[in-house]
Amino acid sequence: MVTKRIQLSAKPRGFHIVTNEVLSAIPGIKLIEYGLFNLFIKHTSASLTINENADATVRADAGSRYFLRKLVLGIPAQASGKNL
Repeated sequence: MVTKRIQLSAKPRGFHIVTNEVLSAIPGIKLIEYGLFNLFIKHTSASLTINENADATVRADAGSRYFLRKLVLGIPAQASGKNL
């Protein structure tokens, strides 16, 4: 078993892709065929979603257009409609 502690750079409010940051912080991770990756976030206001990165509108709808605007900031949602 291997344990590695990494620290991601601070980011502003929003949805951020951290794949490259994680991959560069853990040399050799691409060589692992099978395993379990456990990610713990210590900050109480941070959360993690795991999504495929196939369509940029998914992140936009989940972020500024819907989730952050409506649920967090109370601003009317403006989803693209493509993903609803």
